[in-house]
Amino acid sequence: MAPLLQALGLTFNTELQEVYLPVRLTAKDYSGLMKEGTAVDTIAIGTAMAVFNRRPGGAPHWRVVKFIDTFFSKFNEFRKSPRHPKWKEVNLAAKLPGWTRYAYAGQWLAKTRTRPTSMRDGFKKLVSGQMQNASLSRPKLDAQFKEFMRWQQTRQ
Repeated sequence: MAPLLQALGLTFNTELQEVYLPVRLTAKDYSGLMKEGTAVDTIAIGTAMAVFNRRPGGAPHWRVVKFIDTFFSKFNEFRKSPRHPKWKEVNLAAKLPGWTRYAYAGQWLAKTRTRPTSMRDGFKKLVSGQMQNASLSRPKLDAQFKEFMRWQQTRQ
């Protein structure tokens, strides 16, 4: 019996590129559905979660706010096992052309977004706090910050 996903193979062409993305599925993506070492070229479409734009202050608005707080703050849990590995590809900050982000979701993302400069400043404070009497040269500090960033990326 042929694996289930073999039937989904599609060739990506220019007519599809405005709506769909090319993707290659492997047994690593969907173990149990495909033979090890095989791949299927197909297409994918992005997914979005949408909500009615509620007027601020009412009960429906506060329910959406509560959902955003809960879902966004616990989102990294979806990226851990035993959840599906595709959760690691989700970008909560992605923009969807023609759509407007719910205002509170945008505020939540802006408030919690860590910028590299603020991470660098935080790293410098951490290093200086731990090494009060020692000083690091600029190149050594930059090298340690790069190592810190690599470590940070493995945690996300």
